[in-house]
Amino acid sequence: MKSKETMSFTLRGVPEDLEKNLSAVAVMEGKSRNQLILDTLTKEFSNPIATYGRKSPLVKAMDTDLCNKLDCKLIENWFENEHIIYAEKKYCHILKLNSEPDVDEMFKRNIALIEFRARQLQHRNYSSVALGTSLTYALFIEVARSDKDTIEKVKNQIFKIKPDNFDEDINEVREELGLPIY
Repeated sequence: MKSKETMSFTLRGVPEDLEKNLSAVAVMEGKSRNQLILDTLTKEFSNPIATYGRKSPLVKAMDTDLCNKLDCKLIENWFENEHIIYAEKKYCHILKLNSEPDVDEMFKRNIALIEFRARQLQHRNYSSVALGTSLTYALFIEVARSDKDTIEKVKNQIFKIKPDNFDEDINEVREELGLPIY
């Protein structure tokens, strides 16, 4: 097994309260502060969907365009929680998105229907959308492009319960793509 090269760096300017929290969490998890920080960085930055979304000027441009068309505000901060992290890992596995270039290819393939997906969800009357929303819409379109088994995996493993209009929205996208309805 080939060993991975590592780098060292120093964190400066860590507020005392944060350092105390890191220490307490590290103790509770039976880890050093260093390991806790490494684990957090790995979790945060090893996800090709989130990393691509954060780095891509194309995603930001599409999000901005979407906000202009929907007459809403773009939230400049990246939003992530445990449900989003879980879903993105599942999307990576099910859709075989193993790298940022894979995500880039998927995103570009689905750009033309991002506004279509936004119109499907207009009933939500967004006043603002988070950075990366266009990437989320592109993932949904990619699912709609997929075979029935993949669509069912996404529905059952990511959404877990039958979301309102999931099948209907998938079929509308498939129809727009000229694909058979499931």
